[in-house]
Amino acid sequence: MKNKLLIHHDQYINIGGAEKLTLVIKKKIKIFKTISAINKKTNQNLRFFLFNHSLLQNLYVFLYFFTYRNFLNLFNFKKNYINIFSANYPILGSFFLKNKIFYANHLPKFAFDFFKKNEKRYKKNLIKYFFLIFYKKLFIFSINRFDKIIFNSQYTKKNFEKYLKKINPKTCIVHPPCGTIHKKNLPKKNGYIINISRYTKEKNLVVFFKLVKIFKNKKFILVTSPNIKKSKNYDLYKKFKNLKIFYNLPKKKIASLMKKSSFGVFTGLHEDYGMFLAELFSYSLPILCVNSGFAPFLVKNKFYGYVSRNNIQDLVKKFKLIDKYKYKLSFNIKNNLEKIDINSDQNFIKKLKKEINL
Repeated sequence: MKNKLLIHHDQYINIGGAEKLTLVIKKKIKIFKTISAINKKTNQNLRFFLFNHSLLQNLYVFLYFFTYRNFLNLFNFKKNYINIFSANYPILGSFFLKNKIFYANHLPKFAFDFFKKNEKRYKKNLIKYFFLIFYKKLFIFSINRFDKIIFNSQYTKKNFEKYLKKINPKTCIVHPPCGTIHKKNLPKKNGYIINISRYTKEKNLVVFFKLVKIFKNKKFILVTSPNIKKSKNYDLYKKFKNLKIFYNLPKKKIASLMKKSSFGVFTGLHEDYGMFLAELFSYSLPILCVNSGFAPFLVKNKFYGYVSRNNIQDLVKKFKLIDKYKYKLSFNIKNNLEKIDINSDQNFIKKLKKEINL
């Protein structure tokens, strides 16, 4: 019997880079099943009880994988599957599985990157504090029982090595898919300034909205998650006449917006890759990003875009520069596409198949 492919992911409500990646795999490779804790059906059934509270949502996802997938669901024990895990919680439900491959987008930051910084605050709630320690040890135990870890970037790999010290599985790097490469596209003279980011604290959208407010003569696009509607400032954001806000747009609509854009603004903090950056490069669009995570290494200040400090004064200065030199930066991207750490969907699938022996 031939091996079959199973994808294990946490949720499909807010579509970000990790979700797009699994959808590309699902579209390009014939898979047997996608396993997720939260999808349209479960969200519809439980949203009034559970999903309006982020802590309860995370607890539900944790219990779904750790308890249900490990011990209560016999289907989980089948041995003739290649199991691809593309999020952090699902790997906790992998105890009795064989042929396990983890596509690592990032470490669970709350338990690793931010743990020391927030340790005093965590200790004020001892239940939460001990749960985080337990989760951290469980994550390390689980990940070291995998057959292979595929990292999305060298930055992510180094971050894992920093905190895990010893990594038992085989490792490699395959950059995530960014769609089709549109070599002929150029920045539009008075096009949109585009940002595609989920509405979370780490996406740092507060500075993006400050740019919208300052540059009233520019047209801005934000493609984000529906939870922005819960923000206390949502009514204010809607009043910006030079800003259009969209939610979880289909691929064709995003492609249309990209082709009408001048450049992109990426304000995310501590990003291990940033799928939006790769998507911008695929349209030869330069990027204004903040100096955090992998973004500065990908953008290369003054070559494919501009890297700014995370303050509005420097962002405004770099915004003016990228607007002035967008065509020069775009040609730099076009001439160096093979050197940039991105993959078209086709190349990604080709490399992934090779790594998972399909």
